[in-house]
Amino acid sequence: MGDLEKGDKGSLSSAADKVSKPVPKSRSNCVLGFCRLVNFLTAICCLLCAVAHGMALMVGEGSVQGVQALTQQVLRLYGVGFAMILVCAELEWERFLVTFKVLDGFLGRGLLQSFEALLTLELTLQHGVKEGTTDFDKSLQLYRTVAGVSLLVCSAFYIIGGILCFGRIRKARYKREAERLRVQEDLAETERKRNELRGLLAMYSNE
Repeated sequence: MGDLEKGDKGSLSSAADKVSKPVPKSRSNCVLGFCRLVNFLTAICCLLCAVAHGMALMVGEGSVQGVQALTQQVLRLYGVGFAMILVCAELEWERFLVTFKVLDGFLGRGLLQSFEALLTLELTLQHGVKEGTTDFDKSLQLYRTVAGVSLLVCSAFYIIGGILCFGRIRKARYKREAERLRVQEDLAETERKRNELRGLLAMYSNE
């Protein structure tokens, strides 16, 4: 009996030692790192387009009156709104993506980005001849062109990635990473409870 008890204690202590070993840190995922970089760059481009539409909304154009001026202001409002929607999508806000499921995929996000880029470039084509006389107008036109073209490049990447099913690969990697973090948190919580029970057992053993 004593040998059996010693064997049981030995097996329990060896199992406890295995549990207490630190979990090896996982190596950084290159795919997730690349996706986060693309999200950051695309969010910056969307903000640039939002600023371009906001400046056009505040400055306006004095030579245009009536219905045409109202239409231009409405399009600028749409440009700011679409840019903010795209920024929320690039932040991978879970509640937002649940509401707008079409933006969770690469293809839908790329199409909306291309529409926003064309709205921004339309400002350049619309005001290039009429306002491109002073240095400020030329700088403003250049800023709008750079913002529109940069977002158009990002939209091309998203559309091509959607066609090649890169979005599914990214979603699978994100899901796996979230599952790994959840298991790591559960393991840390189990280790904390195990240490508390060890302390209680030592206290009762000393009495």
